[in-house]
Amino acid sequence: MKVLFSADDIGRIRISPGADRAIEMQFSVRMLRGRPHPLFAKWRDSLPGRLEPDPVAYERIAITPWWGRIETLIGADRAKRSKAVLDGGVDALLAMLHPAIRWNPPILDVTPADGISKTIELAGRGLLLQPCVFLWDGPVVRDGVRPTLIYPVSYEVGDPCAPDGLIALIGRTRAAMMHLMHRAGATSSDLARETSLTLAAVSQHLDVLRRSGMVVTQALGRSRLHSLTPAGLRLVELSQLEHRRR
Repeated sequence: MKVLFSADDIGRIRISPGADRAIEMQFSVRMLRGRPHPLFAKWRDSLPGRLEPDPVAYERIAITPWWGRIETLIGADRAKRSKAVLDGGVDALLAMLHPAIRWNPPILDVTPADGISKTIELAGRGLLLQPCVFLWDGPVVRDGVRPTLIYPVSYEVGDPCAPDGLIALIGRTRAAMMHLMHRAGATSSDLARETSLTLAAVSQHLDVLRRSGMVVTQALGRSRLHSLTPAGLRLVELSQLEHRRR
């Protein structure tokens, strides 16, 4: 598939501001009907043997309990793509989206997961880049009023850590902060209150965690929400697993 860009389209590339429930639902159903993927074993095991055909019931059972993690993964991917733009511009962004996507200006060559092969001329409509958690086998392009390139979110998981490995790796204070961010993220004020640290000290610890790829930060009104990246989630969950095994 070829996506043809004009000069106007280059300036109208957008990274989606967050996860899209309808898209995640669609591709999660597709995943259930296809061959299993090991990254989603825990999710599949959490589902009942038979799911109700009602979309609302399916969303409540299969999507809503995992929405916090989905948003964290999407947020981490968005941060990664935004950094690519800041460091190398649009060329760097499009070049690193996915191995099945090749940027040869002004043409984006896409090997789509759905097997549909055609040429799409953007003609000034721009392109929305939408990361997706449940789409894992390759990108999909949707044409329309707002052309959208849906691509698999980048999974960046670390190696398993030994018992107490999280504390040994990053220190007790930062480990405690990561555990506080595990469920739904936390603001700087939340972290300061729960750890009895000053906001300045919290900021310093967060800076280290961000630079190490463990945490992403997003504006939340007048506050800032700090969430774990896939690598950060993996470290915390493995640490909790080792703790339960003792």
